[in-house]
Amino acid sequence: MLSMPPAVRQAFKTETVGLVTKAEFMHKRATLKERLEEEQRRSAKAATHAAQQVCSSMTLRPAEMSSTPKP
Repeated sequence: MLSMPPAVRQAFKTETVGLVTKAEFMHKRATLKERLEEEQRRSAKAATHAAQQVCSSMTLRPAEMSSTPKP
């Protein structure tokens, strides 16, 4: 199983209370793992998008590149 942050570990414990079969346990663990991976993908995508926004705002446009600062 993936190393889980404490909040996810607690959610797993809460959601698995009362499960009676190994199959139910395995299904719940797989579902939680998929949700965790999806959240990690979303976070990575959001971070990438934010970085692209910062980079694009810092990019010089052709008109800006031709003008040279005067001493």
